[in-house]
Amino acid sequence: MYFIRLNIQKCEIGEPVYYDINKKLGTKTGDKCSDIKNGQADNVAASVGGHFRATANSWCNPYGPLLPSGTCQHAVGGASQQSCWPGEVCLQSDCIQTGVSGGRNQYSCKPEIYVYGNPTGENADKQSAVIALE
Repeated sequence: MYFIRLNIQKCEIGEPVYYDINKKLGTKTGDKCSDIKNGQADNVAASVGGHFRATANSWCNPYGPLLPSGTCQHAVGGASQQSCWPGEVCLQSDCIQTGVSGGRNQYSCKPEIYVYGNPTGENADKQSAVIALE
């Protein structure tokens, strides 16, 4: 949550925001300030999630299951609060499909990222926050 807010503040003072794609290779996304300033919550949430799941940069969830491939459950996911694994932080934007144009689905999204935390797996312990983009 603080990571996203810090990046929003960086854009506000004119600094670029990049997310790692592969830390070992030094590969990053392009500047994401335009997505932040234009309220593209779905793009920002995907970039933040990708940053923590990136090859050679993956953050593992210490409470999550070992996946069949032998890899770990990621510490940051894109699921809703109800399906967030214990120990995982889930990012979600509120998008609804509004139609189809040129064979592509069209969506309308609120400029907000919903952050869900599920520290222990108990329903009572779930935490949530909303981060509004510009």
